[in-house]
Amino acid sequence: MEQRHRTALLCSTSRPFAMSKGKAPAFQLYAGDLLTDVMDWTDEEVGVHIRLMCWSWVNRRGIPRDTRRLTRIASGVERCWATIGCKWTEGPDDTWVNERLERTRSDSDAFRAKQKEKSLLAVAKRASSAPKRGKPTEQPTGSPTGDPLEGEVEVYTQSKKERAHEAEVMPAGMSVSLFQAVKRWEKYRAEKRHKLTPSTRDAFIKKVMSMGDDRAIAAIDHSIEQGWTGMYEPKKSETKKQSTDEYAASAMEAAKQYWVRKQAAKPAG
Repeated sequence: MEQRHRTALLCSTSRPFAMSKGKAPAFQLYAGDLLTDVMDWTDEEVGVHIRLMCWSWVNRRGIPRDTRRLTRIASGVERCWATIGCKWTEGPDDTWVNERLERTRSDSDAFRAKQKEKSLLAVAKRASSAPKRGKPTEQPTGSPTGDPLEGEVEVYTQSKKERAHEAEVMPAGMSVSLFQAVKRWEKYRAEKRHKLTPSTRDAFIKKVMSMGDDRAIAAIDHSIEQGWTGMYEPKKSETKKQSTDEYAASAMEAAKQYWVRKQAAKPAG
């Protein structure tokens, strides 16, 4: 009966002898602690022995040599010490130590120290490879060359105050009506969160001035009406329809004026 009890305790508490690569070595109850070395021990003697080993492991020191203190740790130690004392040797600071347990403790401490060192090295490596943040050491001294197409994104270094002042200046050779149409387009693009950059604004002004006032203003107003962020001229069919409607309205207005004049020319009476 006693033999079966010890075998069951061994199966439930013992662990493999090999140290796991990813975990620190834990306190292990080897077969010698529970079976082979204690075959002729009573259950009380085995229990007291294991209790003392657990206390030593948790407190990271040997068990006290004082019998009264030992009794508080594991009752019955006085009766069992004659048997279990062979597993304990004299240690520092008036203690008894289990040599096998202390070797396991040393392995555990060495393992944890090695893992800590690896962690510190990994942190230092990540810190050294991380990009450094800071202000640029040099500022651009020139201006971008070329005129990007409308809608292209570019980095511009002028201040907001300079851009606002520049936007109010009407380009040479541009009519007032076309300038007002350009301002409507700039305001519309800003509301659409597609604000023109200074370079794209210059390219846009060159384009509308090359188109002529009537075509450019019509294209701007048509694009705003359609909700587009790019400027497109109305299709010919739309232009033709608009011309027809304007002609019809003009003809009706002319006929109306004719009948007004005719009625006014009739003699009174």
